[in-house]
This record gives sequence, C-alpha cells and structure tokens, in this order.
Amino acid sequence: MLVSVPAGAGAAFVAKARSFGPAVRVERTPAPGRPPAGRRLARWPPSSFPGNDYGTIRISNPAALDPRGGVLHNGAFRDITGAGRVPVGSSACKTGSTTGTTCGTVQAYNVPVNYAEGTVSGLTRTSICTQPGDSGGALYAGSLAQGITSGGTVGGCSQAGFRSFFQPVGEALSTFGLTLL
Repeated sequence: MLVSVPAGAGAAFVAKARSFGPAVRVERTPAPGRPPAGRRLARWPPSSFPGNDYGTIRISNPAALDPRGGVLHNGAFRDITGAGRVPVGSSACKTGSTTGTTCGTVQAYNVPVNYAEGTVSGLTRTSICTQPGDSGGALYAGSLAQGITSGGTVGGCSQAGFRSFFQPVGEALSTFGLTLL
C-alpha cells in the first residue's frame, strides 16, 4: 500500500506510517493537497496503547488497493486464511520492515511487558528476531494469523535470552468487530 506524505508532514506521522511494516510504502509529495479518491487513509478507530498494542486503519476503497489476505514470507506471497492460536512450542514467523522474515518458537501467552510508556498485558512471547522498525508487522504460523509485532529485548537478536512480544491478533479483531480479508 502506498501512503503519500505531503512536504512538511511531521516525522511522527511518517514514523507511524512506517510502523505498519512492509505492506506500507511511504512516498513524499511536493505540496499539500487533497488525496485522490480511494487512496485516503485515516486511522479508525483509535489505537490502543498502553494496555494493548494495536491500531486499525479504514481504507475508503479497498478494491482500488487490491487487498489480499496474506503476508510476504521471504519475499513470496503467502495466503493467510484465518486467525488462531498455536500451542506453545510451535514454530511461527514474522515479517517486519527492519529484519524482514524471521522465524522462531512461541514461548508463552498472556505475558505482561513494561514499556517506558506503560504496561501492555496479554502479549505472546517468542524467540523470533525483532528490531526497532518491525513494530506492526505480522506474526503468523503457516496460514494462520497469530499477532502484531509489539517489541523485543533491546540489543541484538543473537544475544542469550532474546525475546520478542506480539499483540494477539484475535483480540484486535474482536475488539473492533473486524475480519481478515
């Protein structure tokens, strides 16, 4: 998805657009103006953070964007056919704009994490490599959506005890009455 950002837009807006991962490409435009019909993005309803770590966007004309229910897994499209929780110990992967596709193991569910901005509860803990900029990326196991990248241990992914955390996708879907396309 392409997000056009007018000259003079704040860095926070650009960072937020990039936080949605590789599915969103940011393009700078020379002057402010009204976006073309069907390409306007607006966050609705508002995000939930801290407490939870998710947000949604409403796309005014989804057909114009060719939406497909899937993720890029090592650069190839992979269908996502539903959402569900795999057992602890299962393999899972995530996509992120910083580290791309990385895989590991689901370690625990319902984990609280204390961020500087506050505590987020109910997260999934994994061994999957995440780095700053991966937030908002998809966590999936096979063809099932699992979660949304929230954060990870500060430092390199190869350090002993590295952990990453994901907001379960089912909670965000049910809170807002959404379904996967």
